[in-house]
Amino acid sequence: MKFLLPFLLLIIALPANAQSPKISEKDQCFHVWNQSGYRVYGSIETDFYEDQDGFKRHHRANFVLEHQEKQQFCTKGPFYPGGKVALVLRTIVPVFNCKTKPYGDVIIRSREKDDGGTELYASCVL
Repeated sequence: MKFLLPFLLLIIALPANAQSPKISEKDQCFHVWNQSGYRVYGSIETDFYEDQDGFKRHHRANFVLEHQEKQQFCTKGPFYPGGKVALVLRTIVPVFNCKTKPYGDVIIRSREKDDGGTELYASCVL
């Protein structure tokens, strides 16, 4: 019991980012499918990593999808916690974002808002 408290303090004192982000040996692939009725702009982003010069970087793939267009994305990471990547949908500014697991289909849809505008969203895999 007397060793439990120092052990817990050591765990708490360690920085949360001491572990490197998860990297997969094989490509993790998934599809982004636009069913919104509109042209959609967006990006898929990995978690940050530190390069050999000490700079924080991440991978980003930008896309433009027409209505009913489907595109495959593959990544080895580094992944966000839970093995996820970020999906960002944008017009001029980001209008939707989520973290999704990189498998299966992520479907982009739209719905009419009460104020008359349109809202974009996606079925991210939790």
